Parts: sequence; structure tokens; C-alpha cells
Amino acid sequence: MLKLEVKQNTEVEQLKQAFCKVIATEVERNPAILTRSVIERMMLVVPHMIETASFLAPWLSDEELVYPYYGICLFYILQALYVQASPWLEQCIEIAQERLGESHPDLAFSLRNLAELHRLQGRYLEAEPLLTRAALIVENLDETHPYVNLISGSLAVLYQTQGRYSKAGSVSVHLLRILEQQAEKDYPNIAQGLSNLAMIRLEQGQYSESEELFIRSLKTFEKHCGESHSNMAISLNGLAELYRLQGHYK
Repeated sequence: MLKLEVKQNTEVEQLKQAFCKVIATEVERNPAILTRSVIERMMLVVPHMIETASFLAPWLSDEELVYPYYGICLFYILQALYVQASPWLEQCIEIAQERLGESHPDLAFSLRNLAELHRLQGRYLEAEPLLTRAALIVENLDETHPYVNLISGSLAVLYQTQGRYSKAGSVSVHLLRILEQQAEKDYPNIAQGLSNLAMIRLEQGQYSESEELFIRSLKTFEKHCGESHSNMAISLNGLAELYRLQGHYK
């Protein structure tokens, strides 16, 4: 009888772990931009993410730990439902600190996500210390680590949003240099980095450099990512705005 109970308990544990793995994998599938069809699909999955984050966290592996919380927040944030997202991000940071420790990259990722939420709400003074802390955590990681790019990019956007163009430009130039020096070129992020720096130069009134950067961004998108890449629209819009400001309406 005891052996049967042990076997049943083991099977239950394995089922819970398998369920958590499925949920974590589903979060990884989520795109950065939500379309109607993606939202409809996520609406079916988010209740399971909430169930996992609320009751099944002990069965998440360390590698999977932050994914359900991130998936819930992504679903809310990309629909501008910021109030609903906030408690999940705070809970994510708390559990990441407790289980993974103060220097784990996934804690840095979680801090960055809460900082992004604050930035979107215009709460810049609350966002900056979170990003600064996240940057300190990842500063010893290899420069090719995706969190380095992510957190540096968020810092640059925060500075730009606040009109601190010199700091935004410095971070963007450094990040772009890292991306361009990588052996395995991350062309979508290189193209986006060029576009981001172009927008900073535009806001600084450095039109000639801005135009050059926008054109480089568009050429990178066209050559390596395809003309239908969604972020290409950002570069096209930025270049159009540059020409409008110069009176080059045609």
C-alpha cells in the first residue's frame, strides 16, 4: 500500500512538472506584438499561467521560474492593462530573489520588466533604479547575452523618453557596437538599434546623421530580415518624420 502511494505521489509530481514545462514553453512562443488572433489564443492560455504562478511555482524549474509571470504581464501590458500587470511583476521579482538569488540574470530580467511598466506609466523615477540594478546584475555576463541587449535598450529608451539624449545616445552607440561585433549577427536587433539611434539624433537636431542611420536601418531590414518585417515600419516612419521636419514633403 505504501509503495502504491509513493508511486502515485511521484506520478502527480511528474504531471505537475510536465504541466509547468508546457506553460513555460507556451510563454516563449508569444510574439512581441499582439494581434487579435494571438490575443484570442493567449486568452485560453493565460488562466493556466495564472494557475501555475499562483499554485504551482514549486514545480517550476529554476530555468522556467519567471516565465508564467512574464507571460501574464506581457498579455496585460501589450493591451495597456497596466494595473493588472503590476502585481504579477512584483510577485515575479519577489520569487526570483527568494529562489534564484540577488545576482541571477532572471532577476535582472524581472526588474527590467517592472521598470518598463513604470516607464509606460510615466513613472520614470521609479523605473530608473530598477534598470540600474538590473544593469549591475548583467554587467559581468557575456556581451552577447540577450539580457545585456534588452536591459541596455530599455535604459536608452528611458533616457530618450526623459529627453536625456546624450546618455541615451551613449548607451545606444555602445549597444550597437556590441551587436555589430558579434560573430553571429543579430540583424533584426542591429536594424532596430540603428533606428533607435537615428531617432535620438533626430530629436537632437542632428538631421544628417539621423538620415544616414535610418537608411542603414532600412537597408539592413531589407537585406537580412525582409521587407515585411514589422519593425521596418518604425524606421520608415522615422525617416518620413525627418524629411517632414526639413520641409522635404515629396
